[in-house]
Amino acid sequence: ANLRQLRDAAQAAAGTLDAAPHDAARLADAVEAQVAVSAAMRTGHLVSDPASVSQVVANYWRDVSALPSAAELPAAVKQQAQAAVLEALRAHPLRLSAAEAQDEVGRPEVSSIEVARALRATPRGKAPGWDGLPADLYKAFSRQFSPLLAALYTAISATGTMPARFTDGIITVLFKKGDPTEPGNYRPITLLNTDYRVLAKVLAPRLGPALHAAIAAEQTAFLPGRLIGTNIFALRHIPHLLRRQGRSAIIAFLDFAKA
Repeated sequence: ANLRQLRDAAQAAAGTLDAAPHDAARLADAVEAQVAVSAAMRTGHLVSDPASVSQVVANYWRDVSALPSAAELPAAVKQQAQAAVLEALRAHPLRLSAAEAQDEVGRPEVSSIEVARALRATPRGKAPGWDGLPADLYKAFSRQFSPLLAALYTAISATGTMPARFTDGIITVLFKKGDPTEPGNYRPITLLNTDYRVLAKVLAPRLGPALHAAIAAEQTAFLPGRLIGTNIFALRHIPHLLRRQGRSAIIAFLDFAKA
């Protein structure tokens, strides 16, 4: 019976892997239509070969993240800014100490049951990382992989060291809107390996209770029980409150470019 189950699981995984080239071909066609056909360089010239397109996109996002203006600031100004940030951090300490956070998160050991639960919650058909191993393979052989991954994650917790390239990923871009020849209209995403993603799914349920205590109530979204609609409600009612109290205020909307 076990051999039959292994054979069936292997056939299912093989079917997934056999379908991967066709999926890759469709993805390549979409990328060619959106990205590799042309990309605008800062000089206005268009390039079409994949290597040049990749370099154009990489240069664009490197400039977005580099903050070249900060390098031109005098050293005294930099030190003053750093001191202001550190002072603000000291004035607003974390609501959760390291010991309390450890109690909330739980034991450093990771069990096979946790890994199996995380694998069940991992969706099928997602693009793998640089190692090419899809989630479908891990799910098909969950009984074999769960104890191995549990031992790996426990060792990472005990030693504080991750395997080589464990956090490496493949960066790809998704077209959002606008001119398809403008690199700024694409958003980069990092495709991490499945074993890394499973670890994240193992840790997420543990971190939930600790995050509620550590993150201030002003963060109204992206945590269970908190709704971004709270901010909308406040934005609509603050003007009425100010008018009733005879006060004035300024509302500023701040957004990170290309976040």
